[in-house]
Amino acid sequence: PCEIGQFCSHLFSWEGTGYCRANWLQDTFGNPERTTLIDGGSTESDLIARGLGTVPTDIVLSFDLTHDAPNQLTVYLDDPGGEAPVTVWHDETAVGPTITAEDLVVGGIPMDDRVNGRWRLIVVDDTAGSGAGTLEGWSLYLGSRLD
Repeated sequence: PCEIGQFCSHLFSWEGTGYCRANWLQDTFGNPERTTLIDGGSTESDLIARGLGTVPTDIVLSFDLTHDAPNQLTVYLDDPGGEAPVTVWHDETAVGPTITAEDLVVGGIPMDDRVNGRWRLIVVDDTAGSGAGTLEGWSLYLGSRLD
């Protein structure tokens, strides 16, 4: 256990082991804005992370969306470095209309990339005419360290 004023960094990304770091190196950022999903296209929503260390140690995503055919959706997360968005959710067996994803541990984003800056959630509807949908909001927990 960490001391008061600290948190356990790498707890999510390293499956239960971690390092004690100052509390200011972690925070949760959110975008509660409702965004209509583009039918047969790509919809983006962003948030700005600030006040953390320099590189991420833990990335945990939560989101709520509605869609008539959620099995036709793929959700990606793009970090401030913008190398390439990583797939964070796709379920061909999903039935809707409501999908709530809580505490998705995000892998695939380089842990030597920037943590502060613009993060983008991208929802792709791969089939036009598949119905309407809305991103109801999303949040991102970020743990970080100084590099």
